Amino acid sequence: MENQNKKNWFDRYIILTILLGVILFIFIIGILIETTEDNKEVGVFQDVQTQKKQSEYVGKMLKLNSCELDPNNADYWQDQKINFWKDKEKSTISFKLLACDNLELEVIEHDENNGQFKVKHDNQKGWISEMQLIKY
Repeated sequence: MENQNKKNWFDRYIILTILLGVILFIFIIGILIETTEDNKEVGVFQDVQTQKKQSEYVGKMLKLNSCELDPNNADYWQDQKINFWKDKEKSTISFKLLACDNLELEVIEHDENNGQFKVKHDNQKGWISEMQLIKY
């Protein structure tokens, strides 16, 4: 009989129990919402990174013609060759092309931060400065 008269803590403090339950429920819902928003932000960040990688120039043809780009010095450029580099750091020359042969090059990559294009000519690939190509 004595055990029946004893109430546990939750029975004695019903309002406090309900209040703690509501706070716990709100806390759990908040964690779930925050986790979902973080996942969405990661997805948006990855989409932005993908867009950055895909420059508007990738897959397009650009023209190499230093005589047209710098007509005041065309006589200098006429017999010059332009270096195309194996890497963006310009450590090794991949190949060279005459500066004024009016060649079209296909853009494979574009590093906007360093202002460089990776281009392809026939079977040769190399990096060149944006300033050396005509964008049309």
